[in-house]
This record gives sequence, structure tokens and C-alpha cells, in this order.
Amino acid sequence: MPRWIAATCLGLTGLLALSACDTGPGKDIYDFAGTLGQDSCGAVSNQNLVGKTVAELNVVDLPRNTRVIQPGATPGTSRDERRMTVIIGGDKVTRVYCG
Repeated sequence: MPRWIAATCLGLTGLLALSACDTGPGKDIYDFAGTLGQDSCGAVSNQNLVGKTVAELNVVDLPRNTRVIQPGATPGTSRDERRMTVIIGGDKVTRVYCG
């Protein structure tokens, strides 16, 4: 088999493998409101937290099922649209979303 045919086959095989990794237009793990128009966890009504310092954040005032992700930590892959997630970057709240 000529080398160019082997190289072409190898390249096409690589492209096919990469295309299998595409998850399509699914939900982003960081969607703050889940489905458009819904506020299943209270994130939309708590967007005023973004920009506040950690000292200003009063966890007692957050919804019961809230998780706070500290700098350097990853939120994981479990999704619960009823849970509000607050991301801390540096010493400020950088993001609030459901999931």
C-alpha cells in the first residue's frame, strides 16, 4: 500500500475518533438557570452575590441546598438543578448557578 494512502487512512481514523467525542448541544455544567425561564434553585434571584467578597457572604442567608466552591476546587460532575452553586474566585463570588 502506498504511504500516502496509509497516511490518509490514519488521518481519517483520527478525525473519526475526535468526532465521537463531540457531545453536541447539551447543557453546560455551569448553566446558572438550567432551563431558560426557570429558577429551580434560586440562582437567578441571587445574582446580586456576584462580586461580593467572602466576608460579605452570609451562608445563613443562602438557600438550604447551596454548595460553595472555594478557589482551586472543582464542582464535580453531579448535577442537581435544585441545588445552588456559588463559585469563589480569589476572595470574591464569581458565579452563581443551579447545578
